[in-house]
Order: sequence, then C-alpha cells, then structure tokens
Amino acid sequence: MLKLVVVAAAAACLALPAASVAEDGGHAVDHITCGDGTTLTPPFAPPVCAEHGGVASVTCVSGETLTPPLDGKRCASDGEGAPKPPAGDDGDGQNGDDDHRGGDHHGDGPRFAAGFLNRVWRIDGSANGFEDGVLDFTADRFFKLPRRFAKQDDAIVGEDSRVLVTDHTRVWDAGHNRLTGDAAAAALDNADEVVVVGKLLPRAKWQADEDGAPVPTLRAKKILIKS
Repeated sequence: MLKLVVVAAAAACLALPAASVAEDGGHAVDHITCGDGTTLTPPFAPPVCAEHGGVASVTCVSGETLTPPLDGKRCASDGEGAPKPPAGDDGDGQNGDDDHRGGDHHGDGPRFAAGFLNRVWRIDGSANGFEDGVLDFTADRFFKLPRRFAKQDDAIVGEDSRVLVTDHTRVWDAGHNRLTGDAAAAALDNADEVVVVGKLLPRAKWQADEDGAPVPTLRAKKILIKS
C-alpha cells in the first residue's frame, strides 16, 4: 500500500497519478490547498495544483497540516496517528441511531468521531472580536448536521471557541464582496454574526482561553460576515 502520497503530491504536485491515491484508498490525505486558495480532494488527477499557484498545504485525515517543503513528510496511513473514535464507533461516526457519544466528555475533554473531524462544516454563530489571525467565536448551529453526528456538536454549540484565519481563508462581507488584508481583519473584528466554513481541529491543536484551558478551535476555509 502506498503511504507516501503526500511526498508525491508535494514535490511540485505536477505528476501525482490518480491511481496512486486510489491504491492508498484516498484516506491518508484529506485535501490539498493550492496557492490561490483552491481546495482539491482525493482522488487527485495530475497535474495537482499546477494551474493554481502550487501546493500551499496538505491536510491529513488526522487533521495534521503539512506545509512545503514536503520532502520526507507524509500523512499517517489509516489508523496511524488518527484521532481515536469513541467506543462502539466504526471509525466514521456511524455507530447506530442510539449511540452518538463522540461529542460527550470523556476524561480530559470531548472526543469526536474521525468522520466528524474530517468533514468541512458550515457553522452559524457570533463573532466576538478578531486579533492576530484568531476570531473569537460562539457557534449557534451547524448546517445540515447528519443524524449520526447528532451529539458531536454538543461540545461546540454555545461554547466559547476560536477560528483560525489564514492567508488562504476567504472572507466575504454581507454584500458578497471579498475582503483581504487589513480590510478583512477590521471587518472580522467588527462583525456580530458570521458563517464559518471550516474544520474542527483535533483537541491537541485547540487554542487556549484566558485561563489557559483549551477551547474548540476551527480552521476556516471561508467566512461570510452577515452583520
């Protein structure tokens, strides 16, 4: 089984055959972000990112993000370094209609099914200030939350959380105008209600609040400022 998908994808990403990813099951790499913000998901067809400014980052199924230079780096294969699903879960969050405990607290904090962490979510909520690339955020609801993840959002909705905003995060105002640089930062700092499109990071990568306690942290692909 091929495990060096990331290495092949990152070495300028000009010749990664779709077959290579298929042989690896397409599971090691969750998505690749190109230089212009374009996001590619498995299976990859060559040339990868060639027309989009090259590879900016590779996000693994485990939630780990790899950035160039990628020589020698790779995502863990299935089950290797990936978040452990809750007891009774089959690994993708589908553990039956009566058992959705992945979002409950176990020991040192909430545990999430791998399928929940790997998914890009659209979340409506309140913005409470922006500083140094981090948006203080309180989630109100997840759009289109599947039944199998019915309780996975319990540790996030209504709780203080953080949203990481990078150079690749697309920020739009209420008039659907794209904002960048200082304009985007100012708009986020003054925002009241936003929709965040992004992924929840594994708990080990959560930001800390004022008391030093980890709080749910998302990496945003896109943010729509509603008001």
